[in-house]
Amino acid sequence: MDTTLHSKLVACGCNITGVDSNGNVSWAEKATVKEDLVKSVIAAHDTMLSCAESVALREHLGAESAEWAAYLEARKQPVAAERARRYAAETDSLFMKAWELDGAERDAALAAWKAAKGKIREELPYPE
Repeated sequence: MDTTLHSKLVACGCNITGVDSNGNVSWAEKATVKEDLVKSVIAAHDTMLSCAESVALREHLGAESAEWAAYLEARKQPVAAERARRYAAETDSLFMKAWELDGAERDAALAAWKAAKGKIREELPYPE
């Protein structure tokens, strides 16, 4: 199952139970199928927000809609999860160590912590 595509479809209000890596959708209730919306989400999957497919999806949902906002958050989920894992593994101990120090040593340790977080953000940017 393509969990990223699944979360995007659900965020847009599609009533589905699953989607495989080929884009085949399992519907929760066939009566509530939004096939045109599903096609738009699948077309926009793994594209830049400036691409025609993403622009069409934004127009379909409405740029100010809750569904569009949820879709944007769903796009960020894989990166956010990896960032959180890396922060815990690489920066949490730096932050805790900084608070054991005083003065200039604390400032230097906090600067190292901020630099490490910045490096992770640079290596794992959110999708456009």
